Amino acid sequence: MGDERRERSISAGLKAAIIALALGWIVLLLVLSRTHTTRQRQRPQAVLPVYPSAVDLSTSSVPDRDWRTVTYSVAVDYPSLDVFHYYDERMTAQGWSREGAPELPQWQVSRDNRRRQAGLLAEWFSPDRLMQLDLQLQSEEPQGGKREADEEYHMRVTATMQRSVAPFIELPRKRETPPDKGESPFADR
Repeated sequence: MGDERRERSISAGLKAAIIALALGWIVLLLVLSRTHTTRQRQRPQAVLPVYPSAVDLSTSSVPDRDWRTVTYSVAVDYPSLDVFHYYDERMTAQGWSREGAPELPQWQVSRDNRRRQAGLLAEWFSPDRLMQLDLQLQSEEPQGGKREADEEYHMRVTATMQRSVAPFIELPRKRETPPDKGESPFADR
């Protein structure tokens, strides 16, 4: 009988210790979670630029996920890079970069049954590589392929700022010297 009580008291004491340890871990996790959330809120937000002559502006965001997007139209003819240059200047001024990307993005043209479309994609990364900005420009040929001389043509712009998809991957660095003639474009950087 003495052994039975002793086993019960040990298991009751062990149970109490396990419960106390589990509660301690829960409290610690809650405190660390709140500290992390507070630090995240204090991080300065980058400005998501909007081209000055934007029309039909729509915005959306998910603050808990650090996701913001703005979509609008601008009166700029294809193959203009004015909107790209506007974003490049603004993001560079905020310390963001396009490392590993060609100097200027190229328009990609496609044709469906009715009209020709062109798109341009560019992305910038924050200095800490935790955020990225994706810029998408879409230009579509007017119905019938022709437009009146006084008809204003609109290019669709979508800019999305979000947490970086792969923040811990180091991007290739820009080459400081041009490659020698005949050197493979896939040479080590």
